[in-house]
Amino acid sequence: MSYIDRIQAYSPLTFNDIIRTAVENVPKEYLKAPWYCPGLNHGTATLENEAQLCCYLAAYGEMHRGKLECAISQFPFRNIDTDCEIIDWGCGQGIASVYMIDQLRRNGLIGKLQKVTLIEPSPVALERAKLNVSLAVGENVFVEKVNNYLPSTNKDFDGPVLTGLHIEEQICIHLFSNILDIAAIDLKELALMVSSTGYRHYFV
Repeated sequence: MSYIDRIQAYSPLTFNDIIRTAVENVPKEYLKAPWYCPGLNHGTATLENEAQLCCYLAAYGEMHRGKLECAISQFPFRNIDTDCEIIDWGCGQGIASVYMIDQLRRNGLIGKLQKVTLIEPSPVALERAKLNVSLAVGENVFVEKVNNYLPSTNKDFDGPVLTGLHIEEQICIHLFSNILDIAAIDLKELALMVSSTGYRHYFV
């Protein structure tokens, strides 16, 4: 069975389900060393196929869990007192969003989540993220895909670049997973994009 076939069995889908299912779908030749899958480039490449998606999570999923546990452990869930949305910057396969969704559910706040925006330059990773997040939240939450790169300091860069945000809820939770340390990202432009809205923002 493929990843997509296996993942449909979970309702709601959790972070643990995603990692387990990805490991189950790593090609046999990379089971003992998924980080050697061609094209991963130590987890920094833009992913292009099913094998890379599964190998990436098998190789780096537990590392992401540790980072997310640390980053979200101090999140002020008590302040989520009205409807909210998530923006996942450079979302990859959406695992940061799903981890945050797990925590919102654990804190009795999942009913306040109205929208998740997934921003990712890899079309295959973005499709996987949309599937993962949709299965994690169910039909009542709108999941938006944005197939763009983040603003770049490289003025010669000619890829499709994000130029604006459409925030709808009073509370917006921003997830930056392995993004802010990338030198090519224009952090000033990113900050201006976020600060131009008059909503309550939380940054993870």
